[in-house]
Amino acid sequence: MNPSIIFDIDGTLTDTHEFDGEIFAETLCDHLDLKEIDTDWNHYPHVTDTGIVQKIYLDHKGRLPDQEELLAIESDFTSRLKKRVQQGFTIDPIRGAKEFLSILESKEVDVGIATGAWRSSAKFKLQQVGLERFVDRAVTSSEELSRQSILSRAIERLGTTVDQCWYFGDGRWDLMCTKELKVRFIAVGPKLKDLGLPYWIADYSDQREILSILKITK
Repeated sequence: MNPSIIFDIDGTLTDTHEFDGEIFAETLCDHLDLKEIDTDWNHYPHVTDTGIVQKIYLDHKGRLPDQEELLAIESDFTSRLKKRVQQGFTIDPIRGAKEFLSILESKEVDVGIATGAWRSSAKFKLQQVGLERFVDRAVTSSEELSRQSILSRAIERLGTTVDQCWYFGDGRWDLMCTKELKVRFIAVGPKLKDLGLPYWIADYSDQREILSILKITK
């Protein structure tokens, strides 16, 4: 039986990690009247959009944001993403990602999305790279606070178990999450290249090799 495959979005399916972080920081600074925020996301207990906003509110306002404030920040952030694209910035897929997902679909592999992004921004980024058909399969920071709960819910939604799935991610937080949940992990991109992990890919161009790692045959 083929495993189920779950993907992060930023830096894993779309080349948006730096672009996304810049606009996210800009949005938060404007909403909280701050000059800057810590953009080393490894310093946050929950590396998700909601988790980061909660930590910054606690540090600077001494309280958590209410739902209205969270929704306002999410809406503004997604609007700024769209505006930047309208101004000429291009959101590109990671090399080979679209083709690899099509191969998985052709082999009837169950595919899910587990991202620390909010749903509205996740939807926009997937639409920009022609992967909007996966939006309904996504679990996001709009539904869950932590990476662990997001990935756990994505596994549950696929009707599978931790030992029957793989997760593709690009950040140390993805690695830590999969270690905690005991989910098999394939690192994507430069940030995790030098950690000596069992499975690392620069992108999805060598699809035969990735399928071999996943033991997907039919």
